[in-house]
Amino acid sequence: MSANFNIGDLWIVAAISAWAVYTAYLRRKPAIHWLSFAAVTYALASFYNLPLFLAEHFLDRQLRADLPTALAIIYVSIFPSVLAYIFFTRGVELIGGNRASVFIYLMPVFGALLSIALLGETLQLYHIGGFGLIMAGVAIANHRAS
Repeated sequence: MSANFNIGDLWIVAAISAWAVYTAYLRRKPAIHWLSFAAVTYALASFYNLPLFLAEHFLDRQLRADLPTALAIIYVSIFPSVLAYIFFTRGVELIGGNRASVFIYLMPVFGALLSIALLGETLQLYHIGGFGLIMAGVAIANHRAS
């Protein structure tokens, strides 16, 4: 009853809404090569992110030019930015948006596994329980959708 929303919550709601619209309209994408579609998508994303980049730059929130920052940029550029979109787009082509959208729930699983592997976090029993519940939900949703 005493839940409060902050600006971050609103950004997440907006992002989830945008992702839902993207997924719904993905099946109507032009019949072009997947690399061409990805290139146009990334160009549009760069265009829309440019004002945010400029705002951070002029508000003195630049990234530090060091190895950890470079490695983080390389990682984010390759895996969640390029490969995830390509795989998701292909998944929607193969199994449809309804079934593919369920796999977004695997993000916490991969986030936790990556934090264990890369950041030295300790695997806990609640991780395993959460992973099991998420996998069960994905399996049930895909079974019902097929």
